[in-house]
Amino acid sequence: MTQNTVTVRLPDDLYGHLHRYARDAHITKTEVVLAALSQYLGVERVLLSTRVAQLERRVQRLESKL
Repeated sequence: MTQNTVTVRLPDDLYGHLHRYARDAHITKTEVVLAALSQYLGVERVLLSTRVAQLERRVQRLESKL
């Protein structure tokens, strides 16, 4: 599959959120951006690692309610 590169400028606060999210989810910033952009555009392309991270966060929230 051919891949293209896109360069974007992010405000410091948004980059900080991206960095922390990727770190905490143990995924790359690229995976976060791909998943977010795909969701925003309505494209069915959710990386497995992103989906696993989403499910782990849901489990953590549910466990914290117990």
